[in-house]
Amino acid sequence: MKTINCKVNQLYNKNQFVIFCKDTENDFITFQSYESTICIIDYENKIIQFWPDYDYSKTTSKHLKLFLRDYLNFHYENKKELEKAIKDWFIKDYKVILNYDL
Repeated sequence: MKTINCKVNQLYNKNQFVIFCKDTENDFITFQSYESTICIIDYENKIIQFWPDYDYSKTTSKHLKLFLRDYLNFHYENKKELEKAIKDWFIKDYKVILNYDL
């Protein structure tokens, strides 16, 4: 059985959360907006997963931008720039996965 330790912090406003998790093999961080997972950064395997709601609203997009800036040091100017990085399957030296399995 794998044990996962997690810590939750509120991000930027009351409905945005960052969840820090560590298990025996990985160290990862999740950005959640309301009850939807938006993005997970897996630092050990250098993978970023995005869920379909990553561009659900302007507010979600704004907070995703702040999350990626603060936890990956990835800066982009607009939605088009982020979509290009996702389409290219890489952001910085992290592989990008679009996760549609909920």
